Amino acid sequence: MGEFSLFLCTEPFADSRATSTIIVYFSAVLGLGTSGSTFERACNYTPKLSALIYCIRLCFLEATLPRFAHPTIGWEARLSTGQLERLNKTRHTFMCHGCQAPMGELLSLRSYGRALSRTDGPSFCVNWSDNSETVSWDGGSLYMADLKRMGQHVIQSTEASLCRLMYGTPIEIQLEKLRDRLSNQDQGYSFVQDPANGLSSAYLDLSSRACLDPIGGLMASERWKTDAVLRYLKEETELLASIMLLCFLYGGQAPRTSEMFSIECQNGPATSRGLYVDQGTLMYVTRHNKSRSSTNQEFQVARYLPPRVAELVAAYVAYVRPFANMLCRTCYGSEEERQLLFASWDRPRIPWTAAFLTKAMKKLTGEVCGVQFGVQVYRQLSVAVTERHVKSISRPFNRYDDKSVNADLDVVFAWQSGHRPLQRGTSYGIDGAYPDSLQPALLRVYYWASTEWHRFLQQDRTSDSRPNS
Repeated sequence: MGEFSLFLCTEPFADSRATSTIIVYFSAVLGLGTSGSTFERACNYTPKLSALIYCIRLCFLEATLPRFAHPTIGWEARLSTGQLERLNKTRHTFMCHGCQAPMGELLSLRSYGRALSRTDGPSFCVNWSDNSETVSWDGGSLYMADLKRMGQHVIQSTEASLCRLMYGTPIEIQLEKLRDRLSNQDQGYSFVQDPANGLSSAYLDLSSRACLDPIGGLMASERWKTDAVLRYLKEETELLASIMLLCFLYGGQAPRTSEMFSIECQNGPATSRGLYVDQGTLMYVTRHNKSRSSTNQEFQVARYLPPRVAELVAAYVAYVRPFANMLCRTCYGSEEERQLLFASWDRPRIPWTAAFLTKAMKKLTGEVCGVQFGVQVYRQLSVAVTERHVKSISRPFNRYDDKSVNADLDVVFAWQSGHRPLQRGTSYGIDGAYPDSLQPALLRVYYWASTEWHRFLQQDRTSDSRPNS
């Protein structure tokens, strides 16, 4: 198989025609639509070429610099020195743009596809009804009332699930009184572990109630009931799945799944947590991976949760999650606690995937809206709804504006120090209680954007969407 893969990657052109090679011919087949009568759009075809190029690179690396020898086909293990020189002999001939090899053709084709996609128009288009209460796309339609009911449906199910897992334990969390130093990078720090909040041992009360409960207790005769413990951990996973939906729906415009699933509950050895308490509520911060890969600069986005959702997430993080981790240590001998927020108890290092969220979204939308759609469609819809509804009820705001008639009067303080607002906000007087890239002025803007979304979904501080008694 190794020799055959290498042959496909190094197959010479016949009569200087790239289509004479098997891989280039196969790439042409990938460009056909599902029906076979049309071609894929450039924006849908280039990811397939990227995947094919990635596989070819792996084949070349294994053939050129294998870690272990393959004696049956005559491949020797790589040496500890001279690896770059050995790789360049192959790279210049078969892996560079313009070379007479399948990969050179694929690189050229992908560059052309990327240039073509910029003039190909958007891949997702929506249409609005006359009253702007129904949005439709190629595959379904959604009422704005159903969009608001989606989150409320998840909130109610989350509250019921949390109530079962808490065993009647009173939740003593007042977010507006919690301390959380956002710039603290100490390993293991979070607002739960901050000594001033007194939450680091709050789960012990839950542990006592869960073990001594006469009906659904987890212990009997001073021994763990393994069936009950396993059932509790499965329900904890279901609760975490509901919290995942709440963070996805109520943070504002939907984040990318790869960014949301990288959120950590507390600081790691070399990573920063993604869950914070600020301005009396919870927020989660995502690092924009796509921007970092293209510009080599960090782009962070803060999404604030509405009060009702923030209370549920805080209760889970302070009570249920530490107790579930204790059960894993005690009953299953697990020595490693979950650092990632969205990870299962039995696989603490592996984050959930987009497929997991898509499955949950399709189930939710099918029950509430009558039409199933996943993560990608909802991200597009959240942008469309923001442009149509959320921005229309908001007053445009530019925190660096100091020239127009709409400029805020506070810009005079920047002038008084001899600076423009942009220079003052990025270079002078940095608040040490906040990360350098998330200063209070920027967080206030993110808070404003999130609360506008909450107001549209009727989950802001001034609205009461709780069901009647």
